[in-house]
Amino acid sequence: MPNPWFQVNEDASTSGSASDTSTSAGASEASSADPPGSGSEDGGSSSAAIASSSSEPAPGTTSTSDPGDPGSSGDASTGDALCDDLCGTPNCGDCPSDNAMIAFDQFSIHAHEVSNASYQQFLDAHVDPASQGLACLWNDSFEPTTWPVADGQLPVVNVDWCDARAYCHWSGHRLCGAILGGPTTVAQAFKPEFDQWHHACTKAGTRPFPYGTQYDPSACNVHDFDPNKDALVPVGTLSSCEAPLPGLFDLSGNVWELTDTCTGDGPDDTCLRRGGSLYSLEPDLGCYIKSPKPRKDVYHYVGFRCCSL
Repeated sequence: MPNPWFQVNEDASTSGSASDTSTSAGASEASSADPPGSGSEDGGSSSAAIASSSSEPAPGTTSTSDPGDPGSSGDASTGDALCDDLCGTPNCGDCPSDNAMIAFDQFSIHAHEVSNASYQQFLDAHVDPASQGLACLWNDSFEPTTWPVADGQLPVVNVDWCDARAYCHWSGHRLCGAILGGPTTVAQAFKPEFDQWHHACTKAGTRPFPYGTQYDPSACNVHDFDPNKDALVPVGTLSSCEAPLPGLFDLSGNVWELTDTCTGDGPDDTCLRRGGSLYSLEPDLGCYIKSPKPRKDVYHYVGFRCCSL
């Protein structure tokens, strides 16, 4: 029987809401509701995508991490001066030490999701919010809605799309988008020849899950992995979810990952998150899952990783 996650065709269609779980253009809309109180997914054209359906908490809910200090590093010489350049330059702090990249033929992708400790370095650099560009002029702070947190090695969460993009730029990279540069359209986002994140997750279109052709509930930090726990795991530590290349972790589960695929430039325009989270069930965990959310939204189970320029 064909794997239902791995059906790609070129016919674009439009779905009305996340309650529509039909496969359209080979990918599927996120079909499970976010945790209680978050409402349903907005629809939209699903180009090679499957709609997300996991039950997850509402935007703006508090982090699963306890308050504390993730460990401030960064360049103390930044002082009160605003940074308007990249890490490692004057007034912009040191670059994160856990910034390892995994190389594919045409680009590289972060080995794991951005950690709280690395994000603290970004905050310590005092990046100027005015440097964000038109799509993010409304975003006047990069601090997560719950901060600080106790464990610096957990993935940073409670950040919006603009926070993620600003971090990636500061670190000398960009939010994962088109292989040849810039963002991808929704139609391109599920084609491995166009999209960095999708190319990495599918190993150039050869598999529907980062670890293989069939769903494995024991591979990654998802709800089925430990249904009584539903807790984040430190970045880059779950060896069973090291795939599809050595050193590349958690492209499925742990936290949804924000990407540079959006429907417009406004705070309420939607941007795609990829890969599912610790709360996700099987229907939300393939590389072809489409889960659009407003650019301004924050969730305690959504983070990001960066890709090369």
